[in-house]
Amino acid sequence: MARRATIFPSGEGPGTGSAGLHAPADVLLALLKVDQADVLANREGRLGTGQRRNRRRANVGRAAACGALGVFFLVGARRSVDHGGQWFVPVLIGVVCLALAALFAYAAWHRDTMPVRCLVGPAEVILVSVGRGGVAAKLVVGGESCGLPSLRNADTIRRDFEAQLRPDMSYRVYVVGQPGTAAVVAIEPD
Repeated sequence: MARRATIFPSGEGPGTGSAGLHAPADVLLALLKVDQADVLANREGRLGTGQRRNRRRANVGRAAACGALGVFFLVGARRSVDHGGQWFVPVLIGVVCLALAALFAYAAWHRDTMPVRCLVGPAEVILVSVGRGGVAAKLVVGGESCGLPSLRNADTIRRDFEAQLRPDMSYRVYVVGQPGTAAVVAIEPD
């Protein structure tokens, strides 16, 4: 069961001071690294340019790392053959790494072309177990669980979002993906 953090109205609370106050909607967008142009695109059912760039950067980085590892193992297998050593296992690992690189590249393209859905309702942040002692932060809106970006520790993400989400408010949460695997791309008060 997720605890609710203390909710501060806009401009109140620790560290806000009296000048340069931010609306809660702006803070929610900043937590997701999204700007108003991206939200406008989300309202039209597509990802904004900043969101596409951020998502592509993450998947291209994964694809490049897997591709480089695959090439490393294939080169190692070639050197192993030259010296009469084992070659099958490094080739197998290299091919698997290259296949993963292709999968990440496809995911980068496919997620960019998926429509953005809007979920409306009260939002709650929960932590779910992801195996081997790991946890992930999820946002539950209207009974649907959506993944939050894992840029930091899941407990820190939960606290950051709980500090901004009010239990008595309805939110418009923009997600990409099918129910069960959807990822949050933007959130704003309804």
